[in-house]
Amino acid sequence: MPQKAPDAAAVDAAIDWVVALRFNDAEPETWARFHTWRAADPAHDAAWRRLEAMHADFPDGPQADLTRNTLTSLYDRRGGRRRALKIFSGLALLGGSLLVTREFTPWQRLIADYSTGYGERRTLALDDGTQIVLNTDSAIDVQFSVHTRRVRMLRGEMQVITGADARAASKRPLFVDTTFGAFEPIGTTFLVALKSAAAELSVQEGAVAMHPHASGRMTVAQAGETWSLRDGSAYRVTRPPIQPGAWLRGTLVVEDMPLGDLIGELSRYRLGYLHCDARVAQRRITAVVHLGDLDRALDFLAAAHGLTIRRRSAYWIDVTDRMPT
Repeated sequence: MPQKAPDAAAVDAAIDWVVALRFNDAEPETWARFHTWRAADPAHDAAWRRLEAMHADFPDGPQADLTRNTLTSLYDRRGGRRRALKIFSGLALLGGSLLVTREFTPWQRLIADYSTGYGERRTLALDDGTQIVLNTDSAIDVQFSVHTRRVRMLRGEMQVITGADARAASKRPLFVDTTFGAFEPIGTTFLVALKSAAAELSVQEGAVAMHPHASGRMTVAQAGETWSLRDGSAYRVTRPPIQPGAWLRGTLVVEDMPLGDLIGELSRYRLGYLHCDARVAQRRITAVVHLGDLDRALDFLAAAHGLTIRRRSAYWIDVTDRMPT
């Protein structure tokens, strides 16, 4: 099995250090103790780097006081660092109070069995022979028992090539669980993408049974089909705006997609803030975007569609309308 996420004790300690260093006026002695802790064990360094990969930036000044008080309260009342981190990561109190940015929200990556960072793809070989390819900014848990095999999709996107489960006494059913329902493959290769309002399925080979949580009514998706689980039901998608599985080849192929949606999708592949101006957000885009060099890809996109790319820093890019000459 591939190496799993940092152990629980190291993760908990790393979260403590986040609170101590980011939410308090840390003295030089505190920073010295932190550096000693981080260097003492490779697990400590791995846990801290996992937090750094999340780019957990917090507000300064008066907003930091509310942030610190909120996190401390959640920690004390809800019983544990991870529970507090989960709840706190979901908050978005806007209008001058608190802004928890996209870079902090993927707490799923911190606590998952397996995950990827921005722009990373990762191939996993599970004990039953199943192969999983995780796309960028993705996270899963794997739970195998005597009777079932379950992969829980926490975030992002993946390809699954089901294994024969040859070492088990009898072949166990495999389920991919999401917040919107479960997918049960029937000897197949398929893709699952978890969105904010739906779980999307694309079947490459074989068939997959879909079990929406609310209705419980099973529907079978066949090879070449794309489906969406949302609102308690399964819906066939005849023209998906993003070509399923193109990311496996290092590209994003989109057809007649609003630019704002495309920029939102590309932001999953790049650390930092990628923003689309509202004036051009509804512009329809058909393009093949090469994910290996997003800066260059954005420049090509701008040239082809009359856009301007403003780079405020390495981590802040605005996509706007072309400025008049």
